[in-house]
Amino acid sequence: MRVWIFVVLLVAMLTPIESRAQVQTKDQQKCVNQQNKRFQQLASTAGKNACDCIKNFAKDKADKLGPDGTAQGCLMADVKGKVAKAKQKTSDDFVKKCTGLDKNGLSRLADFGVTDPNTVNRAALSKEIQLIRNIFGPNLDTALFSQDTNKAAAKCQQLVTKATKKCQDAKLKEFNKCKRNGLKDKDNPFDDVSDLEACMGDDPKGTIAKFCDFDDGKKVDGIRKMLDKKCRDVSLSAAFPGCGTDDPNLTHRCLETFVECRVCTALNEADGLARDCDLFDDDQANGSCTPPIGSNTCTIDDQSGFFFETSSFFDILPLAGNIEIDCGGINPATGVAPCTCTLGPTDPVPVIGLGQACLRPIPGCSGGAVDCDGGSQFNTQVTSFHNIGTCTGNADCAALCANQCGSDSVLDTGCEGFCRGGGSDGQACTVDGDCAGGVCNGLDNLPHGNICGCQCLDTTSGDPAVAGGLRCDVGVGVTVEFALPCGDGDVRFDVGEFCVPFTTELTTGIIIAADNDPNAMLPAFLGGNQVFGEPFDCTSMQSGVLTGGVLAAAANTFDVTLAGDIAFLFLLGCE
Repeated sequence: MRVWIFVVLLVAMLTPIESRAQVQTKDQQKCVNQQNKRFQQLASTAGKNACDCIKNFAKDKADKLGPDGTAQGCLMADVKGKVAKAKQKTSDDFVKKCTGLDKNGLSRLADFGVTDPNTVNRAALSKEIQLIRNIFGPNLDTALFSQDTNKAAAKCQQLVTKATKKCQDAKLKEFNKCKRNGLKDKDNPFDDVSDLEACMGDDPKGTIAKFCDFDDGKKVDGIRKMLDKKCRDVSLSAAFPGCGTDDPNLTHRCLETFVECRVCTALNEADGLARDCDLFDDDQANGSCTPPIGSNTCTIDDQSGFFFETSSFFDILPLAGNIEIDCGGINPATGVAPCTCTLGPTDPVPVIGLGQACLRPIPGCSGGAVDCDGGSQFNTQVTSFHNIGTCTGNADCAALCANQCGSDSVLDTGCEGFCRGGGSDGQACTVDGDCAGGVCNGLDNLPHGNICGCQCLDTTSGDPAVAGGLRCDVGVGVTVEFALPCGDGDVRFDVGEFCVPFTTELTTGIIIAADNDPNAMLPAFLGGNQVFGEPFDCTSMQSGVLTGGVLAAAANTFDVTLAGDIAFLFLLGCE
């Protein structure tokens, strides 16, 4: 018997004991809980600041948006100083609760569940910025509605954002409660990060469901209630471009998924956890919880350029420069991320016999999107009609053009003999000089027959885009100057300003009744110019790589000095 006891004891001594992390002391728990509390409070304060920015923008209170008077700048401006105070409390409490030794000589800083105050503050603030960017896209000012222009949409955006904040606050509050109770549990205390990770989404009393879900049997102030009650007559895809759908079910799912993702990634950073947030946010490993794609520069490669054709000549010219492509977060329901595209520094283009074509960026274009899964309608077809009838002014011509385009969008319109832009916008003119910085529709010093020119854009036809397909408007202004440098005032003539509809899919362009000849077309062959671009890769874009993507665009203009009507075709590859 003694031999067997000895053998059992020997085996027990030689068998390695499963190692587990140290159960936290009371002081270590205080450190962890206090930092979590400060994280939650800072996140809530930053969320309140974001809601105030949206409300003040809607009410046109620029003085309350911070130094630059924009909603985008307001997110970081901390107008009331409350964010700075919350950040300082995180640092102060870390010193009080997490430094030094306790009465037993043990470190107050726990070995799991806490990082440092800088990391906690960064995680809380970046979560708010990323969440707003997910919902509204890369530029808050272009996504928000003002109460003067669309009161219903402005109110919808304010109240749904506020409800989304409450959903987020509930998730953080319940996480902290689960974590606090688990650390002090006497029977089975939390002793490693996996225990803390399991607290994400813990909702024993249905608190999260109350603010994040929708129950027909309860009167709750949740996201879905706001969508149903405050956004009935509002285009949800316009109000929340990051979700890009008018279906309230998909919008609700999209918004909550954004919250799940941002809460998960922020807690991972602040607490040193490693929860799979992509799987956590919607129970699918589908890439839905990824950072916003961000801003990337498409440096135009040496194979890029543009083709242009008039009734008397054509040419192919190289183009060097770059385009900034800034995309927000990928909507988990659709795989689509909103994007804005801006012309960057671009080299002037020599035009034989005329001078230098100088390109400059133009603000105000509508942007676009990239579809990481494919399936969106991103083909572009520009059909330009030099003459759709007589007009009495630009407004009259715009109405005629809207009728001409039908279900297509109006890309451009103008009544010959009237100023467009500048200090004399809409007034009668004979030459560009009459328009105080604008242009006179039609050729200078020639009789104007009050002709209405119209350009239509179809983006809803043809095959769906492949994965990584992108469509985005780029604002471009073109002048032809006698000599370099560009911008020194020696303008020979102004070609005009355009929102050029670039795409990685098929683009088509044609001018009908070119140069006001009812039998002429540009280009002169049936069907017009046609060219395909090449898609991007969303994963590569998130790493700052645009190589392989090719942007194509057709753009037409009427009555250019010394040229007449011009049909352009662009093909720009990214290095």
